[in-house]
Amino acid sequence: MPKTITHTYSWVKSLSISLLIFGFFSLIQIGFLFIFLLQNGFTINDINLNPETLEEQAYNFIAPISIYSSLLGILLVIYLSKFIYTGNKFSEEIRNKIIPINKDESIGKTIEWILILLGFSLFITLLANWLGVMSEVEFTNQVLNNSGNMILLFYGFGIVQPIFEELLFRGLLFKGLKSKLGGNLTVLITSILFVIAHIQYDFIILILVLFPNALILGFARLKTGNLTTPIILHCINNIIVLLINS
Repeated sequence: MPKTITHTYSWVKSLSISLLIFGFFSLIQIGFLFIFLLQNGFTINDINLNPETLEEQAYNFIAPISIYSSLLGILLVIYLSKFIYTGNKFSEEIRNKIIPINKDESIGKTIEWILILLGFSLFITLLANWLGVMSEVEFTNQVLNNSGNMILLFYGFGIVQPIFEELLFRGLLFKGLKSKLGGNLTVLITSILFVIAHIQYDFIILILVLFPNALILGFARLKTGNLTTPIILHCINNIIVLLINS
């Protein structure tokens, strides 16, 4: 009888490559910030004399930085995904399993997950107001107040960056970990890593909002078997946040 070939995914490589991509993504953002600063009259000497310039000026260019770095991040995820798969026919695997984008996903199922996300957001808002623990999101306000082009901002934070993050956390990383740890534990771990990657937010936001949101995105990925629904949910969430705070 012919041998049955089992194709496997390396969870160690998945985690390592995901961390590498996110680290490179952060460096790309800093690189673009330097480029924009130099184009707008700043010099390397100015930045050396006042290192806070990077943080102060970052919000002014955050929309184009988000777009360019996320687009490069998407390309990195697609290219480096091949290193977590031990079998052949990688192009089929990346389309069907590692980064499964299903254009034929049931609209009804997607709407169900949207309602779950919106229902949770409403619950958290009411709970936070009742407890008096939710303050304004300083990072979001800074982004909105200093962004010169709202169309680019909504495109970057509302579409391109969510797609990159879903391909990374619920795509490459999710598939590699799930093959070793199972679905529920993978949802938990990817959600924790997702929160760690967003430490620019206040702790209360991370715990009450981002972590539960990440769990919803993770379970949407697990239950639907594809990334279409999580991407839609993530984009809708980010756009709503920008609209509410505008």
